[in-house]
Amino acid sequence: MYEQLGKMQLIRTHAIFDFMHRRIVNAGNACLEANVTQERKAFKYALFSQNTDIFLKLFLFIIGGVSLIKREISVGEFTVLYTYFGILSDDFSYFVNVSQEAYQYKAFMNRLKEIDALEEEGCGEKKLDAIDSIEVEGLDFGYTHEDKLYRDYNKIFKKGKLYCLKGDNGAGKSTLVKNILGLFVDVTGRCISYDGNKLCSINIYDARERLVGVCEQEQDMLDDTLRNNLLYCENEFIDMEKFRGICESLSLFQNVNSKIAFEDAMNRNALELSGGQKQKFAIARAIYKEPSVLILDEPSASLDKSSVEQLKTLLQKLKNDKIVIMITHDPKLIEIADEVINIA
Repeated sequence: MYEQLGKMQLIRTHAIFDFMHRRIVNAGNACLEANVTQERKAFKYALFSQNTDIFLKLFLFIIGGVSLIKREISVGEFTVLYTYFGILSDDFSYFVNVSQEAYQYKAFMNRLKEIDALEEEGCGEKKLDAIDSIEVEGLDFGYTHEDKLYRDYNKIFKKGKLYCLKGDNGAGKSTLVKNILGLFVDVTGRCISYDGNKLCSINIYDARERLVGVCEQEQDMLDDTLRNNLLYCENEFIDMEKFRGICESLSLFQNVNSKIAFEDAMNRNALELSGGQKQKFAIARAIYKEPSVLILDEPSASLDKSSVEQLKTLLQKLKNDKIVIMITHDPKLIEIADEVINIA
């Protein structure tokens, strides 16, 4: 649950709802099984401990009663009764605590069901085979009514071109990209179209999953293997030779010269990568999908000079059959753009 809540942007951008749902279900089942096992052990221990305590106190009660009859003690009756009722009180408290825990667990499960039943963002039904153009028509958007980032904004992005978005921090570059991705489809779904189809009519989850590749500025990796971070799946087939070729073009891994070595590298935990490696992996992951639209947000931020040159070469090859939209302030990348769009 913590992973899901902390990675909502990642989940929506890459449309990995099913994958993350399986992760939380599997984690929930494992947690439930572990808790049930622990509670059973705790109950058995508590039962043994309490029964032992009862027998010991009962034995003392009998001895104290005999002593009282023989007038060998004076205030024993009071002491024994006090102890006896103390036992009953302890037992009662235990079962009250168990009931409280059961009530809390029930409330927690009900809350999970409420979260699962939340209404999804707007999503149409039409599935596209490809995206050759993106049309932004009369975009009017801001995070508040008073402070609009875009007013009647119009732009067309076409296949075969590399577009560079540049502007000051906070100007709205990432906001434009989020609108293009349909992350605000309920608000601006009628202002943006893919090949003439309004976003509100398109199955935007399917489009993000198959037709759009995204490399975020800050790479948000799952605490899992690189393999599972590639396609966000455990069992789906991955063409390792294809991905290896992309990684080699970006010099992602050093001293990985064989298929076996590459597969070993892909079984590493993604969180072990350096900042530059994470950036290269995110770029390679976006390219591996062979998307119609490739979106890169500050892709050279953590790259050295030689890696930037490799990225330039790769993008120039890729742009012929894609719409490439890049947010960058890097002059080396700006110089290969077909069109520079200044966002003021």
